[in-house]
Amino acid sequence: MVAEAGRPLPGNERMTSPQPMKFHSLQILRAVAAIVVVWHHILRAYSIHATAPMATLPPTPLAVAWLREGLAAGVDIFFVISGFIMVYVAGPYVRGTKPPHDFLIRRIERVYPPYWIATLIVIAGPLLKGATGDLTLDRVVRSFLLVPGFNAEGLVQPLLGVGWTLSYEMYFYLSFCAALTLLRTRYWLPLTAGIVGIWAAAIVIGNGSAIGRFLADPIVFEFLFGCAIGWYLQRRGRPRMPFVAVAVAVAVMFGASHLHETGAIAPIWRCLYWGLPAAVIVAYTVSLPFEPTGPVGRFAVLLGDASFSIYLVHVTIVYVVMGRVYPPLIERGLLTRIEPAILLSTLAAIAAGVAFHFAIERPINQWRHRQRSGAGRRAG
Repeated sequence: MVAEAGRPLPGNERMTSPQPMKFHSLQILRAVAAIVVVWHHILRAYSIHATAPMATLPPTPLAVAWLREGLAAGVDIFFVISGFIMVYVAGPYVRGTKPPHDFLIRRIERVYPPYWIATLIVIAGPLLKGATGDLTLDRVVRSFLLVPGFNAEGLVQPLLGVGWTLSYEMYFYLSFCAALTLLRTRYWLPLTAGIVGIWAAAIVIGNGSAIGRFLADPIVFEFLFGCAIGWYLQRRGRPRMPFVAVAVAVAVMFGASHLHETGAIAPIWRCLYWGLPAAVIVAYTVSLPFEPTGPVGRFAVLLGDASFSIYLVHVTIVYVVMGRVYPPLIERGLLTRIEPAILLSTLAAIAAGVAFHFAIERPINQWRHRQRSGAGRRAG
C-alpha cells in the first residue's frame, strides 16, 4: 500500500544489483488495487450504509454481496506487494551497508505523516461541530500511533477506518527490522518464524483484547507471500506465468467471496482464499516487462504513485459526496440511479487522492529525501 516501485526487470535479470530498479507494472497494479478498494467502499456506502435520499434510489445490481465484498481483496493485493517490495529494498541492509534501524525509520517517515494529516481531516468535522463521541484520549493516541484499538462498533480500527491496514503494515515493518537485526543475511528465517509464531501464540492464548485479535488474524501472512515472490525473483529471475493463472485467481477471489457471504467459509481464512490469489496476481504482474509510454501509460503510473493517498482519503470523500452533493441532485431529479453516482464518486475519490498526493504526500517525501541527502553530504 505504501511500497515504492518502478521499472520492471528486463529478461531474467535478478534482484541482486545494487542499482535501483523500478517496477512500473506493480505501480499500475497498485492503482488498480486502490480503485478496486474505492469501489468496495462506494458500493457499501450506497447500499448497506445508504441514507436518505440516496436510499430512495433503485438498488443497483452492482451491489450484489459477492461483488461488493469481493472488491475488498484489493487490500490483500496491497499486502502482497508490500512484502515483495520490502525484499527488494532490503539489499543494503542485507549487505550491511545500512543499519536495520534505518529501514524502520524510512518506513515510519513514509507512512505516518500523510496518515496523520488524513486522520486530522477526519476528526476535524466532528470537533468543529462539538461532537467528541469516539474521540477519547486513549482512542486518539492509539489511532495516531496505529496501535490496535476498538472503535464504537467493536471493530479493531483507528479513527481513520482504513488505517487498520496500516497497523498491519507497521507490524510487518517492525518484524522485518527485527529479523534484519537478528540474522542479517538470513533474515527470512526469523521473519517467517516470528510472524507465524506470534500468530500461533495469539491463537492459543485467545486474548480478547484489540491487540490479541489483531495478532490472531493470519492476514499478516500475505506479506510473507509477497516476500516469497521477492526471494524467488532473487534466485530464479522473473517467474513465468500465463495470463490464465490471473483469470483463475480472480475467479477464486469472487467465488470465495460468494462462499463467505453464504457462510460456507470463515473470514479467518481470508489469507488463503484472497491472499494466495493476490500472490498469483502480483507474481504475474512482476513478470511483465512494462515501460510506460504515452499519456495513458504515464497516467496509470501516476495513479500508482498516488495510490496511498487515494487509499487514505477516499472513504471521507465518498461519504461527503453522498451526504452533501447527491441529496440536492436527487431532489431536483438530476440523479435517478446509483450507477452514475458510483462513477462520479470514483472520479471524485481519485481526484482528491491525486490532489492529496501532490499537495501533501509528495512534498513530504521530497523534503525527507532532501534532508537525508543533506545529512549524507555533511557526513561525507
